Amino acid sequence: MPAKQHFLLFIISLYLISCAKTPANVETVLSMSSNRTELEKVINHYKYSGEKQKLKAAYFLISNMPDKYYVDGDEIHNYDSIFTIFNSYHKRKKFIYKNSPVIRAKWDSILNKFGNPAVDELDIVRDYDTLKANFLIDNIDQAFRWYQTDKNKNISFDNFCEYLLPYRILREKPEDWRNIFFYAYKPLFDTIKGRSTIETVKSVNISLEKILDTNYILWEYPFDISASNMLLAKRGSCLQIIAHTALIFRAHGIPVGIDYTPLWGDRPNGHYWNTLLLENGENFPFEGATIPFKRKNKFTYRISKAYRMTFALQDIPQPDNKEEVPEYLLNRRRIDVTHEYNKCYNIKVKVKKPATGHSFHNAVICTYAKTDWKAQSWGSIKGDYAYFKNMGSDLAYIIMYYYGNQYIPASNPFILQKDGNLREIIPDYQHRINLTLTRKNPNWTTNIKNIKASVGSKIQGANRSDFKDSVTLFKITHPSDRYEKLVINSPQKFKYVRFLGPEKKNASVAEVEFYGKNQAGVLSKLKGVKVMGYPEVSADAGTPYKNAFDNDPGTYFMGGKSSYGWAGLELPHATRISYVRYCPRNDTNFIIIGDKYELKMWNGNNWISLGTQIAHDQQLKYFNIPSNTLLLLHDMDRGHEERIFTYENGKQVWW
Repeated sequence: MPAKQHFLLFIISLYLISCAKTPANVETVLSMSSNRTELEKVINHYKYSGEKQKLKAAYFLISNMPDKYYVDGDEIHNYDSIFTIFNSYHKRKKFIYKNSPVIRAKWDSILNKFGNPAVDELDIVRDYDTLKANFLIDNIDQAFRWYQTDKNKNISFDNFCEYLLPYRILREKPEDWRNIFFYAYKPLFDTIKGRSTIETVKSVNISLEKILDTNYILWEYPFDISASNMLLAKRGSCLQIIAHTALIFRAHGIPVGIDYTPLWGDRPNGHYWNTLLLENGENFPFEGATIPFKRKNKFTYRISKAYRMTFALQDIPQPDNKEEVPEYLLNRRRIDVTHEYNKCYNIKVKVKKPATGHSFHNAVICTYAKTDWKAQSWGSIKGDYAYFKNMGSDLAYIIMYYYGNQYIPASNPFILQKDGNLREIIPDYQHRINLTLTRKNPNWTTNIKNIKASVGSKIQGANRSDFKDSVTLFKITHPSDRYEKLVINSPQKFKYVRFLGPEKKNASVAEVEFYGKNQAGVLSKLKGVKVMGYPEVSADAGTPYKNAFDNDPGTYFMGGKSSYGWAGLELPHATRISYVRYCPRNDTNFIIIGDKYELKMWNGNNWISLGTQIAHDQQLKYFNIPSNTLLLLHDMDRGHEERIFTYENGKQVWW
């Protein structure tokens, strides 16, 4: 055949390939794009090369671009200096405290200069309008290099598209993160070559625990952090650290995704964690950059709904009237995995007719959040009942109608019990009870850990400022979550007194008060002429020993892990100590003497007051309260943490 005919056939074949039918969902995105030429270059590249799976991968990425974007503009770059600040700490090998007053001051200075970040004023940059062909092709080719390895040979193509193929996870600005993270973290992977996938993840995750960490300041940074900025800071919010961890593993060919609960069932916030796709197709959930490394399918807090984040749009039923459901419940970039973390049930709940003239076809099921009820899921109404799927058990719920951004009660509160039965909470005015309340919020694991830190500490007196003649007056042997009175039986008088931490552990205490008779012979709190202590805690830590004497149980002294830490006073003259009051590092959710509290009850439609009182003791008494009641205790003077509870068998039961 003449060369001319060969060339003609080649041109025709290219034409036929380029005209091959493009999937409708891909064509929809192409028609929306001002960047169509670049996206078509990606498609044609794989059409011409004959790489059918890569073409399918390109279709997957492009078809899922409609809601993919990042925000950009000078407003973002104004705040980027915070990442340089974190990087300067890393270069100096200086420890970064989660809530360092020094970093806080620097962040505040940025805010003072540029104002609080205004997300709504930024430019929305859509992926289908800006991504270049070379970027997408390189991303696809690199992902396939890992997909074609022996460790990933059993991964389905659909799972590959979710766990390895995506060019980013959140709304961070697209970058060449695969190369950035591959070379930045390569040493962690080089030392463990030949191990199984789960052994590799365990080893690297343990190493990442020393590298990555959350930081309270960056919870206020409202943008998703780019790969290059994360590499500088190695700090972020919970979500940013988990996303960063997932990308590190993906850059090394390990399929790691993100699971999350938008809102705990018994707390006012949510949580994110990583999940590893195993060779058998199962998921192994774990806390990214956290030790110990273990399967994380049980949590301290209770899960109402849990989801697995997806890049692809999921085929999830939507309500007929979307005005009856909060927009955040309509997220279709996730799959429901509640059953993997809590025993869950499909339930039906009888609903009362709304007082409004609106006829509802949908309702929402809510748990209590920070200040009121917040929807966890939505369900359809059929007849007198609302139906909900896969709801986590051992939680308190209420059904609400939602319309015009308002929640309208549609049922009594109820407990979805572990066995799947529903127990209504309806105030019983015929059977009344007396209450003794000791807290306004549960004693969570973190607080328990903090209060235990005081165990092993000692109260000492001395007449030398170096305490070489010290006498131990009391040793703390059990934890307390509030102020504790320690009676001192020693007849000796002391010029110097102190709280001494345990050996080879940080001293940890919020408040220390020494009581004895003053010169007038009156038993009172002793005032020191000088606050003393060791060590001098850095300004970055923000926990100096003077905090132990500032009359604020919300601040604390912590220091001296490598040697004894202590906080003490020089008294005006040698005095016999009658007793000591101390308060451990705590969450200040116990009953604080002098604070004003209000007890509220849910009456079926709203919260009503059962009275206010000023605390004269570390417990509150309320009398003649209806039984089987949902209650809420509010400190009117301080704090924002509070949790709903019932009162059962003489105790507060938290929901």
